[in-house]
Amino acid sequence: QFDVEEILERQRVMIAKSRQERHSRERNPLEVCRWVTLHSMQTAELNDKVAEIIERETAAGRMGVRLRGECKGKLVRRQCLRPFTMDQTVKVARLGAQGED
Repeated sequence: QFDVEEILERQRVMIAKSRQERHSRERNPLEVCRWVTLHSMQTAELNDKVAEIIERETAAGRMGVRLRGECKGKLVRRQCLRPFTMDQTVKVARLGAQGED
């Protein structure tokens, strides 16, 4: 015997939790899947490079990023990441997906 009301309530709770998590991620400019520019890097040629955050901050204060056009990730100090605004993020994502200008 299934309790339909109980099943529906569980679904409502799961949906609400999912929305809260999404809103939390949207408010954090340095969350996984967000785009950043690297700056103040010891390796000068990495400065001003565009990267996507692929890993949350480690205990050592570094975050995993993947430079646009590369497959391998790098661990970078959080202080060296400059987040994109939401408008900039849309353009960067489109550039990465299709090579648009």
